[in-house]
Amino acid sequence: EDSESFESQIIGLVPGEENHIELEWVDDSNEVIDTLSFDIQMPKTSSFYPSHLSTQDGDSTRQLSDGLFYLVGTSQFNGFTYFFDNKGILREEIDPNSYRFDNLLFHEDYIIMANTSTQLIAMNSLGQITQYYDMPGYNMHHDFIIGQEDEVLILASLNDRKSIRREDIILSLDLNSGQIKELLDLKDVFGDYMQVTT
Repeated sequence: EDSESFESQIIGLVPGEENHIELEWVDDSNEVIDTLSFDIQMPKTSSFYPSHLSTQDGDSTRQLSDGLFYLVGTSQFNGFTYFFDNKGILREEIDPNSYRFDNLLFHEDYIIMANTSTQLIAMNSLGQITQYYDMPGYNMHHDFIIGQEDEVLILASLNDRKSIRREDIILSLDLNSGQIKELLDLKDVFGDYMQVTT
């Protein structure tokens, strides 16, 4: 392995614009070893969603926190999710394989989000996908939450097209081992009610 090389993803660049990049290489003592600057022309968004939103000052006197806002539910851009900064500038476009992106969780230094209806992923602060969590035999609904320590609880359905049952199973995902187990089958809890539903 070449110790002179380092590869990483840069997130936060504005699509469709020329971006100026300044990088610092620092040692363990936070001393700057070297610097690099360059300009890069970024392509437009894959969805062709605009890179800038119009903004309007409201009545609140509170300052916005320095962060990103994520936008979902744009029906004509199905599947895509967008992260905007406080000035309405697009900083990230995510296409989770055309699966609905309705939820994300922050766990330790990772963002947990859906990639497909049968897979969650963990993304680190560099934008790298570090873990894939598969759910064989199940289709995930978009509802999932942090349960106990290092656990995600997921609302799911059996991956069976012939079954009339939908979104009635609670799965437990161990984020350390990737193990999936069926925690609760709502058929067992609401069996009488299920008999009168279609």
